[in-house]
Amino acid sequence: MNYVPIVRMLRAVLITVIMLVCGSAIMYAADTTIVLKVFHFDGDCLPDTLVGIRMQSGRKVHITPTSIKWGWGYCTIEENGIRREVPSTGFRETALRFPQWNKLSILCFHDNLSNDKVQDLVFNIRGKRDETADTGRFIVIFGQAVLKQIPVIDIALIDTNSSIPFITRELRKGENLSNPQKHDLSGGTMWAINPFDITIKATDEQFTKRTESDFRIVPNPASTYTEIESLKNVPAGMYEIELYDGNARRLIRKSITLAQAGDVRSRLDLHTLSSGYYTVRVFSGGQEVADLLFMIIR
Repeated sequence: MNYVPIVRMLRAVLITVIMLVCGSAIMYAADTTIVLKVFHFDGDCLPDTLVGIRMQSGRKVHITPTSIKWGWGYCTIEENGIRREVPSTGFRETALRFPQWNKLSILCFHDNLSNDKVQDLVFNIRGKRDETADTGRFIVIFGQAVLKQIPVIDIALIDTNSSIPFITRELRKGENLSNPQKHDLSGGTMWAINPFDITIKATDEQFTKRTESDFRIVPNPASTYTEIESLKNVPAGMYEIELYDGNARRLIRKSITLAQAGDVRSRLDLHTLSSGYYTVRVFSGGQEVADLLFMIIR
């Protein structure tokens, strides 16, 4: 029996399989990190960068924003006629998380949608929340200095109706989206965007207050618990710790008494709280000594 034709056929099949596997590997190797936008997003003098991933599947290309890389270095500010340099603080990068929808597509642009001069970031998110329903949402992240203090901005939390104070809002039809018109080429709908009548406090004073605190929260983001701890010895006395949700409701209040100067460490139980953004405030002698943002992810 002549086995040569059979051997050649098996070799051809094997080569085809290898080419398919390698082709798949090459396709994913082509996925690359790209710069989507360079703009001023936190109110300082350094440009910030919106970064994303370019993914290619055959002829289709998908681009997904992944993070904001903050401008890093020194900014010169002027106070009472005196110029001084202020160093960057906080996180160098803030990750972005989007809803886990099928066929997710994300478009983005920046504009000014509040009563300040800092640019805001808008995402048009489209996809299928289930097998039948197409979903489209316009989400705005307000540019402000405090964003540098947040390791992850979870835009998917907008689905849980979690309140994210002055950080993320949804543009709603009839409120912030008006005057719908059909696009001549794509057939899609174009909307006029009405700015929000809110003012974001993003001054250098608040920025310094948040970043030069003697306290921190770990872990952040948290799930079942988090701890407030001092970064250095603090004076003896009574410290009040309060936790607020996005609607400024106080959910937790506890006191710590230090007989002598030392470290403060206090654990907060988060089991009963839902996913979202929260604020912890620390008081001493009736004065606020720390104002910290953190996030719960479940």
